[in-house]
Amino acid sequence: MENYSIVEYSSSYKNDWDKFVEIGEINSFLFKRDFIEYHKNRFIDNSLIIYLDEKIIAIFPANLDENKSINSHQGLSYGGILFEPKTTLEKRKQVFFVVLKYLYERKINEINLKQIPLFFLDQIYNTKILEIVDAKLIRSDIHSYIPKLSYCKPNNDRFKYIRKASRKNFKIVQSNHFDIFWDKLLIPNLKNRHNVSPVHSIEEIILLSKNFPENIIFTGCYQNDNLRAGNVIFLNDDIAHTQYISGDENRKDGSLDFLMHQTILKFNKTKKFSFGSSSEKNGTKVNKGLLYWKDSFKSLRSSQNFYNIKTINYKNISKKIKWYHFLIFLLRTLNTWTFFRQN
Repeated sequence: MENYSIVEYSSSYKNDWDKFVEIGEINSFLFKRDFIEYHKNRFIDNSLIIYLDEKIIAIFPANLDENKSINSHQGLSYGGILFEPKTTLEKRKQVFFVVLKYLYERKINEINLKQIPLFFLDQIYNTKILEIVDAKLIRSDIHSYIPKLSYCKPNNDRFKYIRKASRKNFKIVQSNHFDIFWDKLLIPNLKNRHNVSPVHSIEEIILLSKNFPENIIFTGCYQNDNLRAGNVIFLNDDIAHTQYISGDENRKDGSLDFLMHQTILKFNKTKKFSFGSSSEKNGTKVNKGLLYWKDSFKSLRSSQNFYNIKTINYKNISKKIKWYHFLIFLLRTLNTWTFFRQN
């Protein structure tokens, strides 16, 4: 009989947690504890570790909010319950069952899941399990991406600016000048265009880049030592994700387009290239100009879905699990009966 159990994360589990992230179905450095905890003062961590027969089968980066709801960790771009590779649908169902039951018995009524974008992994498992647990879709954001080894050049409109930029004295340089990019381009642009600030302060992004130097990359487009555009890329094993990109006000000479073109060429040889979301205002609005700019690089569209799950739904899963085992028993009985009849 398979034995599932749950423990709440504490620092004594850090090594086990990080080792599981490294071999997990989604190998993203965002799930490492040093990344999750850089802003630990903002969130009440309620991460869970799920075991099957004393071996970790899944982890759930999560926090408790002011409404006493459990959330996919709100300090991360994506999350959900993360499984070991090749976990069967039946075992995923069992994991959701024990998690929902565990939380229900602790008077927590709901989970809010911020799922991994669909193009990151197997879409069947990513969605089928949510149907089984009666999850309610509450939001869906548009994400743009380019499949690995598929980028050649953008559409004619964008390529016109890239060709113009290639005739100028632009240099693409990777460096640690996050502070210059933040102060000169990123903060002013976000303030003037959207009246928001970067998700990460300059102190936070410098700290994270030191903790994850192979995963957080700043690249600038320079003209005569003057920073014209920059981007920050988050690198995982098979995904290069654009976390930040910004340029100065002179967009017509193609400096920003040239930087993005060169960045995609560099990383798309070995990874999918993610442009991130074009949704705004909690998913209620699409930035059509931003989406067209991503489309112009011949990107494809996918989605990142957000779900609400009532923890009491574990009772429905229990019924489905019992029905599943009954069907298995019935099929085996029929097969046995057929075998003896034929012999």
